[in-house]
Amino acid sequence: MQNKKILKQKTFSRYRPAHQDLPNLVEHQTTSFKWLVETGIDEVFKEFSP
Repeated sequence: MQNKKILKQKTFSRYRPAHQDLPNLVEHQTTSFKWLVETGIDEVFKEFSP
């Protein structure tokens, strides 16, 4: 039977909290969708139908 050495795993990174607050990315999507529903689709329909 062979003697096996068990090596400990080393980690060189440390957890650091974010330096700044993260932006609200969903807000941009929801406002864009709201614009599409309220005005964007209407503009496209006006281009194709008299």
